[in-house]
Amino acid sequence: MFHRHTTKNGESILVCQMDDRHLWNTLKMYCRKIKAARKVLEGKAVPVDPILGAVIGEATPIEQHTKARQELMSSHHALMHFVIEAAVRDFDVQSVLQDAYGRDQGLNRPTVDDNEDENPKYLRGK
Repeated sequence: MFHRHTTKNGESILVCQMDDRHLWNTLKMYCRKIKAARKVLEGKAVPVDPILGAVIGEATPIEQHTKARQELMSSHHALMHFVIEAAVRDFDVQSVLQDAYGRDQGLNRPTVDDNEDENPKYLRGK
C-alpha cells in the first residue's frame, strides 16, 4: 500500500494511488514473470521465453537457472505490495496467484467442520 511503484514513463506513485486497471495489470505482470521463471527452474521453458527473454537471453543453462531464480525472488517480493492493495480493494486474485505459483489448493488442508476451536475461521465455509 505504501510501497512506491515506478510506471513505464518513470513516474513514481504509491501503490494505493494506482487506478484499478493499472494495479490489476501490474499484479498480472509480476505473476507472468513468476510463472515464466518457475518454468525455467522446472526445466519446462522454451530456450527463449517471451516473458524472461531479456533476462535469460543467450545464457548457459546454469546462468539461465540463476537468472530465473533471481527474477522469481525479485518478482515475488514486489508482488506482495500489489496483492495486499488488491485484497483491500476486494479483487479476486486467487486464480491469478495459483496459476503463477503452479498451485490450485492448500497443502495438507484439514477437513472443515463447524467446530471453531479446531478449525480456523479462514477455513470455514470452503
